[in-house]
Amino acid sequence: MAKNKGICAICGKGTKLTFEHVPPRAAGNVDDATVYGIEEWLSRDLQTGEMPGGYVQPQGTGNISICKPCNEYSGAWFVPEFAKFTHAGIAIFRQLQQQSLIDEADKSLEWKVVDFGIMKMRALSVTKQIVASLLAINDPGFAERNPALREFVLDRERRGLPDRYRLYACLFAGPLARFVGLSGELNVETRKTIYQTELAHPPFAYLLTVDSEPSQPISDITEWTTRGDAEERDERVEMIVGFGHTGLPGDYRTKAKVDAETAANLAALKQQQNGGNAD
Repeated sequence: MAKNKGICAICGKGTKLTFEHVPPRAAGNVDDATVYGIEEWLSRDLQTGEMPGGYVQPQGTGNISICKPCNEYSGAWFVPEFAKFTHAGIAIFRQLQQQSLIDEADKSLEWKVVDFGIMKMRALSVTKQIVASLLAINDPGFAERNPALREFVLDRERRGLPDRYRLYACLFAGPLARFVGLSGELNVETRKTIYQTELAHPPFAYLLTVDSEPSQPISDITEWTTRGDAEERDERVEMIVGFGHTGLPGDYRTKAKVDAETAANLAALKQQQNGGNAD
């Protein structure tokens, strides 16, 4: 078998695969990154946060998952608008950092919500690149089982997603970035399973849900998929400032929230253990 030959995660054709930067290089994904799996995060030092293992991915995160035509197609039609959107997000973060609002938000038990506008945005191209990136981090079977997502990306003028899919975004400060293929999460409050795939890389996190809703207050941007191919619009949105303090998809809690909920869970566990011993 030829080197890197496989099934393209977007179009589904068997061919030689190329490295796909996720997010695209033009969006600032150019630096070396250390990549860890969920097992390594679970094995981390709880005091220092240091994780065992990992490997260095030079010159940006991504993987060998899509064919050259799909790579070139998305790069030509969607990446330029996505890069503009990303750089607008970077500018917003710089303003928040100058006002020390990121550090303040991370120390708060309340969600910090930011209202901002992006001028002359071609939202359809932005959402198509988001979906293309999410397909690229999943195995080829994901696109095969969800052909509407594949068609949305491969047809440049196709608008809208079926109701079973919802696309969400928030401002994302890290410090960890996350790339998660389709996964299931049980919402302990609703007792319903959340099916989601996520790309969380500063300055934004993107979450696609299937037949479910997220457990945290991330902004629904599904409407952006209904814009026209060449339509430019001044978009106004409200987004939470989310953080990546855990390896769990869809988790944007601040450090203060993570610490408080961890302490509460440990106290409840200790109480349960003491109660069991007393019996």
